[in-house]
Amino acid sequence: MSELVRWIRHGQEKILFNDYSGLREQQYLQELDETIALIKEAIAAQEPYLLVLTDVSNTTTTIRITDKAKECTELYKGIKTLSAIVGVMGAKRVIANLLVPGIQICADRDEGLEWLVAEAGQLGHSTSSEGLAGES
Repeated sequence: MSELVRWIRHGQEKILFNDYSGLREQQYLQELDETIALIKEAIAAQEPYLLVLTDVSNTTTTIRITDKAKECTELYKGIKTLSAIVGVMGAKRVIANLLVPGIQICADRDEGLEWLVAEAGQLGHSTSSEGLAGES
C-alpha cells in the first residue's frame, strides 16, 4: 500500500486519505491507481459509506490526471461517498465540483477531517465497527 494513499482514523471514523500534494503527473497517476484499488475494495466489502479526504496542494492538473480522476468518481456511484478536498483554488475549484458534485472544499486537512466526521455522524452509522478493506 502507498504511504500517500491510505486509510486513516479520525475520531471513530475511517477515512481514505489521498495525499497528492506536490506530486508531478506520473506519480499522481500512480497514486490515483492506488485510490481506485482501495475504492474497489471498499465497494466489494459492502461498506455502508466511504469518507474521502484529498489534498491536492501544490499540484498541477493535467488532462491525464483529470481523466484518471473521472475513474474514481465513476466508482463513487457504487457507494455512498462523502468527500472533502484541500488545496483547491481558482480553476481547480470548478474541476473539483464538476468531478465530484457536493464535494466540500476545505482550507486545510484538519477542517476536512472535522467536516467528514461531522457529516458521517449525521448518517448515523460509524465505520469504526467494521474494518475497511486495505486498512493497516
